[in-house]
Amino acid sequence: MLCGHIIFAYHFQGQSTLTKDWQFDDLSGVPFKIASNSVHSGKRRDIYILLDKRYFQKETLHQVFSYLSKKFPEPMWLVIEAFSDSEDLRLSIIIEKLSSSDIDLATLTDADKKYYGLPSDLAGLPSGFHAYFHRDADREFMDYVTALKSRKYERVVFRDSKTKENKE
Repeated sequence: MLCGHIIFAYHFQGQSTLTKDWQFDDLSGVPFKIASNSVHSGKRRDIYILLDKRYFQKETLHQVFSYLSKKFPEPMWLVIEAFSDSEDLRLSIIIEKLSSSDIDLATLTDADKKYYGLPSDLAGLPSGFHAYFHRDADREFMDYVTALKSRKYERVVFRDSKTKENKE
């Protein structure tokens, strides 16, 4: 195992991906669990949530993302990822932490992946419903899975200052 992996593992052990540590929230009118909420260098906030698959509809996702966007106005750059499958969510958090630690996933051996709790083949992820929300100074949009079998995503733009478009 590489030295960088050992350093990361030491740091990573403090970052829980256990479901018992996830925070329940239903103040948006939709119940969900916040698995991770972190700010990077004061410039970007990443939030990972678990949301029941029945809520993966445009209006409901917009309701949840709008609530979280208002709850966390700073920093301006906000990324929220929602998953219907807790294992997809757990793996996504691990992958994000590895990637932000400059560990190239493509170079991980099967033994490395096992050490970090990752499957040998990452190609099928995520397997459940997934939605992605992005907010920065110029735009606000979400991409979400509309068809699980085909993994078809739809983009919904809420605000885009470059095209003078606001669609709420």
